[in-house]
Amino acid sequence: ISEWMIRRLKDEVLTLEGKYRQEPLISADEEAMEKYQSFMDDEDLIPLQKINLARQWLERVKRGPILEMMSDLQPDAKAIIFCNFEATVEWFMDQLPKGSAVRLTGKESRKKRDAAVHTFQHDPSCRWFVANTKAAGVGLNLTAATYVFFVSRPWTPADQTQAEDRAYRIGQNRRVEIYIPTIPDTID
Repeated sequence: ISEWMIRRLKDEVLTLEGKYRQEPLISADEEAMEKYQSFMDDEDLIPLQKINLARQWLERVKRGPILEMMSDLQPDAKAIIFCNFEATVEWFMDQLPKGSAVRLTGKESRKKRDAAVHTFQHDPSCRWFVANTKAAGVGLNLTAATYVFFVSRPWTPADQTQAEDRAYRIGQNRRVEIYIPTIPDTID
């Protein structure tokens, strides 16, 4: 008896509304740009140190404007906010109204992770899923979200696509908008 495996590709079975990427430009003030330039020009730092400092700097500069974008969404809209640093996850959790957000950084137990996903998916008062890209960028079904924000880009385009697809997957019946704010004249 031979067994046949039937493989269907996502494109063959999905009829999703669409996934739209936007990269709004964000300006950093002069003082912030001077700080950026100071560590980028520091010859005592190796390139990897500069990149790490730049990624942390980018998240600090972008989080305020992203919070403003989030406040402009419809009152019932839900969004995923992907960060690379736990400090940024904590910052968003402190800024958002209590009970309106869940978090996932990879430090949570499986039970807490599942509870966060369930709450986000089913509780209308929970609008925000604030997460580390590595912890939440694969294997989760977050189709309650119609918006995805990247506070900083993942290391690879494949990681970004995987993370976007937490919202854009089977079960999603609305358009998904992805926002990747960009700061000109930086490594961004």
